[in-house]
Amino acid sequence: MVQPEATPRPDPTPSQVPSPQRSTACHQVMRVDEQVPTGIRVASLNCNSSGEYWLEGTSSSYKVLRMFRLRLQTLPSRVSFSTWQEERTLRFAFQGRFAEQDTPPPAVLSSDQAEQFFGKLARWADASGLDSLSIEEPTHRALSSARTHQRQKLRGLGSPQQINAFLQQLQQAEEVATLGEVLLMPVTSDEHGWVQARLYAAVDIVVDEP
Repeated sequence: MVQPEATPRPDPTPSQVPSPQRSTACHQVMRVDEQVPTGIRVASLNCNSSGEYWLEGTSSSYKVLRMFRLRLQTLPSRVSFSTWQEERTLRFAFQGRFAEQDTPPPAVLSSDQAEQFFGKLARWADASGLDSLSIEEPTHRALSSARTHQRQKLRGLGSPQQINAFLQQLQQAEEVATLGEVLLMPVTSDEHGWVQARLYAAVDIVVDEP
């Protein structure tokens, strides 16, 4: 089954965006995916650095859906959900929030270090085997007269193993970079789950401007 192209949630306006905080919440998104039982087809899985996640898809039965909900409740998160019947298809939408962790703010990079880091980010994505890579120029938002928040957006296509390899590589840089948002949107699946998905990732850093 082929799904439409992923569309991330719109970026908040500058007045809504707090100063970036070091967070590992988005790296837990694959833990949610690991809980998906047979009979559940995921349409999209979205997580942001505040710990919120959204999961939408279809289920073969209410029994399987209840099992999935119980699995999600074993994670350190609060879960709310809704279900509805659309013709003969049982659809669901889960929303959860991972428990907040007390983490220090990310390290501040120089302009040269920021450029080098984003270069590494592109190499990690390529080395993980992701296809159809698209990497945008970083966006800048002033935090003060001498400091900016920079975000780089990346899109690609990959298997669970390839996407997980990229996210694990990025997690090793969590002292300087925050995974601000992740969106997974499966495009092909089999009886065991999704085989290939579109990935959207937004990576945030803080930079001292000269």
